[in-house]
Amino acid sequence: MTHWKKLEVYRQLQAEEISPSFKNFAHYIANELFKENFKLKESKTVKKFYRFNEDFEQAVYFETLSSKTDFRIKIAIKPLFSDPAIPYWILEAFEISAGFKRSYPLTQEYLLLAGHLVEETRKSLIPFFDQYDSYQKVVLHHQDLLKHYRTNDSETIPEFVSADLLFYDSSFKARDIALFNQSHAKFLKRELFVYERFKDDPAAGKEISDRIEAFKQLHLIFNDDKRYQQEIEKLNQKSADYLNTFQKKRTK
Repeated sequence: MTHWKKLEVYRQLQAEEISPSFKNFAHYIANELFKENFKLKESKTVKKFYRFNEDFEQAVYFETLSSKTDFRIKIAIKPLFSDPAIPYWILEAFEISAGFKRSYPLTQEYLLLAGHLVEETRKSLIPFFDQYDSYQKVVLHHQDLLKHYRTNDSETIPEFVSADLLFYDSSFKARDIALFNQSHAKFLKRELFVYERFKDDPAAGKEISDRIEAFKQLHLIFNDDKRYQQEIEKLNQKSADYLNTFQKKRTK
């Protein structure tokens, strides 16, 4: 079979073929990545391949763009105890490996593309997930993760990056003082800046003020042994509850 990278011409899909082709494309990948314990959750525009370990949900999102015939690949590492509504996207696949493109066209050759992306996932994304598969590893290797955010091959890393929330949650769970204090100060600074912009709006100002107070309370908890242990027990229960929701769905 011809490899997708060797193709020189792509044949466009008809409008009515796009949705079923994207579905078939996703199911091909799901069948292949089943060996690596990934499952598929899908909608018409997003195909999410995910798996769990003790600390995280690791996920690869294939998300269609406005053209509806092109899609991009986003990577998430989500703490199990976190808000279910927050996906924890931290990078796009091309930022992790040059083997990926910024976006891909969905064409009649979609099964060849699916095979190619399975190869690249096994080659680059699964080792990436393995490098950051626990709270301790995220803390230990967070500087390596930050390198993916360098712009234009420079040494400059933006002040705020998509992985900041992952660093914050992981450093709290691992009780790493240095990274937690750094992350806490960064989030507090950002919230205070936002508050200054919206403080004259009663509803928005109160919402931001409540978030600031929650950040301050978590910092107090982090530094109090008894309260910290109680909070960890709550987070562990949230993790168990999150996993149980998926177990219940599978048994229905």
